[in-house]
Amino acid sequence: MKLNLNNESHSGTVLMAEHDESHCALMSQILQKAGHRTVSYRSGEELTAADPPNGPACVLLGTHLPRGMDGSAVQQKLQELAWQTPVIFIAAETDISLTVQVVKAGALDVLAKPVASDLLLESVENALEISQDWIFQHRERSKKEALLDALTLREKEILQWMISGAPNKAIASELGITERTVKAHRTSVKEKLRTVSLVELVRLADECGIAPARLS
Repeated sequence: MKLNLNNESHSGTVLMAEHDESHCALMSQILQKAGHRTVSYRSGEELTAADPPNGPACVLLGTHLPRGMDGSAVQQKLQELAWQTPVIFIAAETDISLTVQVVKAGALDVLAKPVASDLLLESVENALEISQDWIFQHRERSKKEALLDALTLREKEILQWMISGAPNKAIASELGITERTVKAHRTSVKEKLRTVSLVELVRLADECGIAPARLS
């Protein structure tokens, strides 16, 4: 692996795997001048064996690599590894069918070789912004899941009933507890989840994949 770093402060990391070394070096130079950190890999296997990047990042991937997996196979492997990193492909203008294939598989962009500097920077900066959004969303979801983990099993059950809109009397009947106990649990759920309204609870539950309970 070849690491290129123009300075310690950068706006994001661009991971690169491209068979044309001179073209790869040129793109790296352009990106570094714009303040981006670049890391070059000799093959798709080397890229997919690396640790997922920390912070905003994107992948610049050639459709044809010198050995082993081709670009589309690398894209699939990164998805299997759950990399939350936008992928930009570098393709020859004649690779029309392959371009359609990788876009359908989730590629953010496909740039034709040789890539113009302005198009390269525009695509990479867009990808890094998306990457930053994904990181923020992941962190926010992790915070919410941590709050949910603080609930007891009974409180989680009560939460499912709360977001269903069922009244306390119905919840008490379904669970075989008193309405007073239901009210106490509801208060505890709101305090632990730091919410004050039903709308907030419904949104949080939906984002974390919690379905409402149903009356039997």
